[in-house]
Amino acid sequence: MRSSIIDNTPKYSKYNIFNVRVEFPLNVIDITTIEDQVREQLKDFDIVEGPYINEQSDKEFVIILVRIKVSEKNDWEKN
Repeated sequence: MRSSIIDNTPKYSKYNIFNVRVEFPLNVIDITTIEDQVREQLKDFDIVEGPYINEQSDKEFVIILVRIKVSEKNDWEKN
């Protein structure tokens, strides 16, 4: 599984907005429920957009995107 995070937050915001992109191997997920599973895992976060299937990167992986909003004072990586 490969993933990346991009911070698109304005410099003086009280919140950080992160674009989370995760590649899931199709042989270990159920494509019909993966968005619900990701949403459940992120239920403690303020989801701005997504999760949704963005694209199939090849015949073996699917890419899921989600945007989360986190208070500037919160260390979201510990959640």
